[in-house]
Amino acid sequence: DGDGDVFKINGDTGFLDNDEEASNGVVHVIDSVLVPPGTDIEAFIESCDIEEELDLIDLAEEEGYFNTLLTGVEAAGLTDEFREPNGPFTVLAPTDEAFSQLPDGLLECLIRPENMNVLTYVLEYHIASGYVYSYDIFDGFTVTMLNGEEVTLVEDGDGDVF
Repeated sequence: DGDGDVFKINGDTGFLDNDEEASNGVVHVIDSVLVPPGTDIEAFIESCDIEEELDLIDLAEEEGYFNTLLTGVEAAGLTDEFREPNGPFTVLAPTDEAFSQLPDGLLECLIRPENMNVLTYVLEYHIASGYVYSYDIFDGFTVTMLNGEEVTLVEDGDGDVF
């Protein structure tokens, strides 16, 4: 008001700077965010179910059934390649159960240091660059994997595309 009085908004928000003029208005810099009366902030936050988005490695670890895949990724030295900020990638991720169906001795052989190039080639056959969502897929859809090979998705007998 020009008399040197200090004003507060709703009794607790103070002004840091006044009358910053712009071509289309005026700005008053304040020291907190104004919350409309009657807003229950805690209830609102709970309703949002906010979760931190995980990168591919963290997601696989959290799911708990990709331990064999993670072991292979680590053995091949690819863990950091599939962490943020790298990507985006689409992973066709075999479960531990899927790996258990491989012939005895194959995994042990693949993770040997002398076979890292083969392990990397196999792992990269499960990963595509970019985002490929299930709703983008149609019968005959092809995608190029990181190892340069293509995979083709076809309809099964039930009309599902896999």
